[in-house]
Amino acid sequence: MKKLILLSVFFSLFLPSLAQAEVVDDPFTVYIQEKLIALGLLEGEPTGINNQATQQAIKTFQEKAGLVVDGLVGDNTFSKLLFGESAYLQTSPTTTVPVTPTTTVPTGPDTKAPVWDKTQPPFGSEIGSLFNLNMPSVTDNVGIISYEVYVNGALSTHVSISDSKLLVTPKYDMACADQLIYVIAFDEAGNSSQSPAFTIPQSDPCISVIASSSSSQSYFAVTFGGTNNNQGESIAVDSSGNIYITGYFYETVDFGGGNVTSAGGADIFVLKLNSSGAGIE
Repeated sequence: MKKLILLSVFFSLFLPSLAQAEVVDDPFTVYIQEKLIALGLLEGEPTGINNQATQQAIKTFQEKAGLVVDGLVGDNTFSKLLFGESAYLQTSPTTTVPVTPTTTVPTGPDTKAPVWDKTQPPFGSEIGSLFNLNMPSVTDNVGIISYEVYVNGALSTHVSISDSKLLVTPKYDMACADQLIYVIAFDEAGNSSQSPAFTIPQSDPCISVIASSSSSQSYFAVTFGGTNNNQGESIAVDSSGNIYITGYFYETVDFGGGNVTSAGGADIFVLKLNSSGAGIE
C-alpha cells in the first residue's frame, strides 16, 4: 500500500520565528473589535485577542451607551454594538423580553415539531470567519425556544441578532472546503425538526499542488485539507519528477493516507509525491 512520507517536527523547535503561530485568533473577538474600530473606540487592526486596549474600548462603549461598565460583551452589550452609533441615543439598556405565544396552547401533550417552510430555506450572509444565518420562515404551535447550528456536521456556537437571524461561529475554519449548513429548531416540549440544508462554497484553495507531466504536458491538481488552518510554504521538483512540499498545519490534516494529528500548536510537514501526484511508498 502506498503511504505518504510525512515528517512532522514540533513547530516551535524548528521555526522559532513563527512561535507566535500558536496564538489562535478568536473570530468572535475579531468581530467585536471590528465594531469598536468602526465606532472610533479602538485603534489599529483586529487581532482576535481580548487585550487591555480592547477591554477599555468595551468599557468606553458601555459608558456611552448607558450600560453596566464591566468590560464584558454580554447579551445587552452585544445587542447595542449591532446598532453602532445609534446605540448612544438609547438611554436605557436593552432588555430581552420573552415573546408570549399568540397561538392556542394544546390541552394535551405537545407532539408537534417546528415546521420549516421549504420555499424559504435558511441562507448565509456577511460570510467570513463568522457568518449571519438568516431563517425567513420557521414556526411552531407553541413557540421555538432554541436552535442548534451545524456546519459540516459540527455543532457551532451562535448568538441571536433577532428572532430570524443568528451570528454563527463555526467550530472549524470555513475556507478549505464547501460548508454544508443546517439548523435544528426546538420547542418547549422538546420536539425538534431539521431545516433544509444549504451550502457556502469553498473560498480558499488551502494546501494545493498543481503540476504538469514533462512528457505529455498534461496538468493535474492535488488538494489537501484538515480541521483547522493549513498553509503550504514551498514546493520543489527533483530530476525524477518527484514533488516535495513543505508547510505547516494545526490539529488534524489528511494528506491522502489518513489523518495526521499535530503534537500541539502548529506542526510543520514535508510531503513527497511522485510525478503523478501520488504518495511515495
